[in-house]
Amino acid sequence: CNAVFLISQRLQRIDLPSGVPEHELVQVQVVDIGDRPDAKARGEEDLAALRAIPGVKAVARINELPFTNSSWNDNIFLSATQTQPTLDATTYFGADALEALGARLVAGRHFEKDEYAEYHDVQRNPKLTPHVVIITRGLAQKLWPDQSALGKVIYFDPQTPARVVGVVADLIRPSLSQGDAAAQWSTVVPLRFSQGGSYVLRTDPAMRQQVIKSAVAALKKLDPKRIIRQQRTLDDARVEFFQGDRAMTGLLLGVIVALLLV
Repeated sequence: CNAVFLISQRLQRIDLPSGVPEHELVQVQVVDIGDRPDAKARGEEDLAALRAIPGVKAVARINELPFTNSSWNDNIFLSATQTQPTLDATTYFGADALEALGARLVAGRHFEKDEYAEYHDVQRNPKLTPHVVIITRGLAQKLWPDQSALGKVIYFDPQTPARVVGVVADLIRPSLSQGDAAAQWSTVVPLRFSQGGSYVLRTDPAMRQQVIKSAVAALKKLDPKRIIRQQRTLDDARVEFFQGDRAMTGLLLGVIVALLLV
């Protein structure tokens, strides 16, 4: 009975909703050799080339993706005078990130173009940090139970307030190290990402492998020296992410069979 209970927990974890159309998404991660002063212009070239690939519905360069175990986390405060954070949540960013990921907006609006800032500019000057944010429904319910999150303000630190302008249904954290209960504590901020990260492309499920090949070829054509670090579908990423849970499920099933035989 204990083993069956543990198996059910593992299966529930494997079936956690991601909030994105996984069968439509592919990831291509590139690594540029050395710092480039023209990184912003080259990033726009990359995006234009990827958008031109047949079958691509949307594309974005973002800092993180679901099921990658690489999570950008921030503390969340509910007032500027609060000394201890209420919780920590993951932070997605990248121009048109929500459109490319296919996350469903259930309240409020998407970001306006003039609300975006360059990530590396904000690193150099925190005063340029945007003061709007989109959050998940799970995070909204945790912070303000039975209330509308629209118009509410959260703080990433006492000097960085952000007003909630939109709510998405679900958007799972890239890492579940904070536990399954915190899986949907995600935020999205309007920052552009010119270096690092991954390209995520949303396409027809039947064309994913073809799109991956075309995307790699297009990126290598623009810069043959760059390294393609990762190229896969999000389905493959999910399978790899929960590999340990599936292995544990098989082990527990083996324990049940062995005990019954004994």
